[in-house]
Amino acid sequence: MDNQQEIANNILVKLFNQILFSEEQTLRQKIGNDLSMKDIHIIEAIDVCKNQFTAGSVAKQLNITLGTLTIAINRLVTKGYVVRKRVSDDKRKVQLSLTEKGIEVNKIHQNFHRQMADNVLKDLNKTEQDILIHTLNKISEIFAIKE
Repeated sequence: MDNQQEIANNILVKLFNQILFSEEQTLRQKIGNDLSMKDIHIIEAIDVCKNQFTAGSVAKQLNITLGTLTIAINRLVTKGYVVRKRVSDDKRKVQLSLTEKGIEVNKIHQNFHRQMADNVLKDLNKTEQDILIHTLNKISEIFAIKE
């Protein structure tokens, strides 16, 4: 690795770990230990896919198999965060929705994300913000899963 690659690698690894640690610590303080980060991201995906409702659309959003999602959903239903219903016109499809408890967890999670973005942007001028957003978009494109 040349020097620029090593610097970029170190920054990306450190940043990734810092964000994950910060997110987990913040959410543990506000939500407790009842949910894993994976569970919280499934709750978020159910909210993102709320117009499509199906387990298949949530699994696709998370890039996981339907089987993996089913196991996680079973836990979330038992804990009272998610409701599962069969689609009346196609019994093979399952609708997922959040309970009030699930909605509250998602609000706390979304608030963490908003605060994170606010903290990143607050000390940057408009030009620096535009450059950062452009660069983050490029990084996101690099890591995007190709279908």
